[in-house]
Amino acid sequence: MGKPVINLALDSGAFSAWSLGRTINLDEYISFIKTNEAHIEHVVNLDKIAPGNPEVAAAEGMKNFYTMKDAGLNVIPVFHARENLKWLVEMCDASNYVGLSQTSLVSPTEGHLFYDICYSYLTDKEGRPLVKTHLFGDTSPKSLMTYPATSADSATWMIQAGRAARVKFQGRAIQLKSSKIRDTSYISDDDSGPKRQSWEEEMRMLGLNPDKVMTIKTTPSEMAMIRSYMVAADLLRFRERTRVCTKYKRTANLIKTKRAGEGQERTEPIKILFVLSPSAYYFNLPLVLLLGVSDVLVSYFYVANAPTKFWPERLVPFLYEPLEYCMKHDKVKRYMDKMLECMLQPPDLKNPMRKPSFL
Repeated sequence: MGKPVINLALDSGAFSAWSLGRTINLDEYISFIKTNEAHIEHVVNLDKIAPGNPEVAAAEGMKNFYTMKDAGLNVIPVFHARENLKWLVEMCDASNYVGLSQTSLVSPTEGHLFYDICYSYLTDKEGRPLVKTHLFGDTSPKSLMTYPATSADSATWMIQAGRAARVKFQGRAIQLKSSKIRDTSYISDDDSGPKRQSWEEEMRMLGLNPDKVMTIKTTPSEMAMIRSYMVAADLLRFRERTRVCTKYKRTANLIKTKRAGEGQERTEPIKILFVLSPSAYYFNLPLVLLLGVSDVLVSYFYVANAPTKFWPERLVPFLYEPLEYCMKHDKVKRYMDKMLECMLQPPDLKNPMRKPSFL
C-alpha cells in the first residue's frame, strides 16, 4: 500500500469525551491503533481529564501512557495546565515528543504563563528546545511566535468559518456572507471604494476570485467550506512567519528545576495539524487537497462514534490517494468543484505536496 501522502496524527479525544460525559476504553484505543498503525504517523496518549483534581488525573494519564508504551506503541504524553512539574520531568525522561495542553484555562494570560513555565524547563540556557513539543488546540499568533514548538493543532479553521461565519483578512476578523446580524466588520458585494479594494486584494492573494466568492450561489455548508478555505489559507500563510521563532527568548528563571542538556533549534516552520471532523469530511478533505496540506489530526473518540465506513472507506483511502478519492466520491467532488469555481486558477492537484500559490 505504500506510505500515506497525508500524515495523520491520532488524538484520543479524551477532552471531547469528558465534555460530553463519556469515557474512552483504553484497551479498545490500543487495539484500534495496533490494527491501523500503518496509516498513523503519531499517536497521542489517552490522558485523564479532571480539572478539579489535576494530580489524580496526571497519575492516571501516566499510567495509561506506560500501558500504551508497553503495548509497543510510540506515544506522545500530554502535560496539562495545573499539573505538578514533576509530571513534565517524567514525560521528558520517557519520550522525546511531549504535548502541552492549556485548554482547561480560560484566560489567554494564564495559558501563556503555563507555556512560560514549560519552556523555561524545556529549553537550554540559549532558549533552544531540548525535546519536541506539540501545542494542543492552539494556533494563536502569539503562541506560535513566542514558543519554539515543533507542532500545533487547531479546529479553528472550521469552527471560526462555520459557527462564527468569520474569516481573517490582514489579521482582522471579518464576517462574510452570513445570515447572522451584520456587525461593523461585515463585508458585502455592495461595498465600494477602499473597503472593497481591500478585501478584493486579500481574496486574490489567497488565490480566490472575489467576484465569484461574493456572488456564487451556495448552500450554508458550501459557504462554510469557502470561509474555511480562507481561514486555513491565512493560517498557512502565517505559518511561514514562524521560521523566526526557533528559540524561547524569555529565559528568565521562572522555575528552580531546569532540564539539563544542549538543545536544537527548529529549522522549519512549525508544523500545523489541521483537525478533521467526520461529520464534515465532505468539505474538509477537498480543502486539504486544494491547499496542499500535509498534516492532519483526527480524534479517536469521534472516529469511534462516526459511521463505520468513515475510517476504512473515506479517511484511509484519502490519506494514500487524495486526488483519486476526491474525484471518485460524488459528494466530496461536488464540494471540491464548488470550491474550484471560486479560485483564480486550479492548483496542480496531481502534486498534493505542492505549496499553495499564495506562499
